[in-house]
Amino acid sequence: MANKANAENGSIEGAIAQFNERMQIATAPAWRPSTGDTLAYEVIGLKMGTTTDYAPYPIIVAKRMDDGTPVAIHAFHTMLREGLRDLKCDIGKRFITSYLGEQVKNKLSAKGEQETYHMYYTEEINLDGGPVEAVEKGFTFD
Repeated sequence: MANKANAENGSIEGAIAQFNERMQIATAPAWRPSTGDTLAYEVIGLKMGTTTDYAPYPIIVAKRMDDGTPVAIHAFHTMLREGLRDLKCDIGKRFITSYLGEQVKNKLSAKGEQETYHMYYTEEINLDGGPVEAVEKGFTFD
């Protein structure tokens, strides 16, 4: 808090503290999960990343809930990106994400080839201890 107050008063110490916070977000190391890895985190930054072969994709900069260190979650895999989109990922939200590994698609591609995808599962963290709901809201057997 003192650093924020110093920055508001125009001190060099406060400016350096704010610079260091921005630098941690900008240079957060990428999360490179192995099959079965799980990460609990709070979103502290959102930005777009690009590759030379694909379209831009979201990068979620997060603070790990186990040790507080920053980590960049590159959401270029469809399952991860769509899961975070569906949960309305935003600054301050907390999530748990598991990487379940590379899976084989049930259907062959248009060229008749077997394809794979990267499976992720993400939920918003529920710290109130309420029950886990197994039925999706609005579900009916119509």
